[in-house]
Amino acid sequence: MNYNYLRYFSVLAQMEHYTLAAARLGISQPSLSSAIHHLEDELGGIQLFEKVGRNIRLTEEGRYFQSKVDSALQELQMLCDLLRSQGFGSNVRVDFSVGTDMKYYSGVVFRGYLEGIPASVLSGGQYDKLPRKMGRNAKAIGFAVYLDLLANREEDTFDVDTLILHDGSADPMELMAASQEAAALGTVLVTRELPQGRNWKILRRFEKGAWVK
Repeated sequence: MNYNYLRYFSVLAQMEHYTLAAARLGISQPSLSSAIHHLEDELGGIQLFEKVGRNIRLTEEGRYFQSKVDSALQELQMLCDLLRSQGFGSNVRVDFSVGTDMKYYSGVVFRGYLEGIPASVLSGGQYDKLPRKMGRNAKAIGFAVYLDLLANREEDTFDVDTLILHDGSADPMELMAASQEAAALGTVLVTRELPQGRNWKILRRFEKGAWVK
């Protein structure tokens, strides 16, 4: 169901006037009329408004639908405001085109993505029906993280596992022993300056024969 159509319906239901509602929404009146007709078709041909002279008013079905739509839009707005207040506004995208098996999920579904990985590395959602089948009156939500995709990303992201930065004061044999110790975690690069264009997983400093904490 189109989010904009629901928003258009909510405004029109409040104002009960096509011209005024279209002006408030910043769209043309024919566009608003078309959106409402599409929405009624999606609802199985239910009539949401009826004409009263030159004006319109909600039908009984329209009033019921208004209560559901306004509640859903308010809940969505509260969720978006909460995400923004916690600093996640730029990291979350609401997408009504996400498809899933609604026989299992009963509410919101979500997917998580990381830069450099085309597939979702996290997926889940709300599945209140499962606790009911177990005789529990509770809500449930869960997700799965695909560790294999994360492992592949780590392997592809870093040029070296451990970068050892030293100031030249360490004895060469001590520096070699330190690099051999770090090699237990993977590849090692020993340098006096931070390399340009290289990525590393761990950065350690070695000065005067000891690790700098």
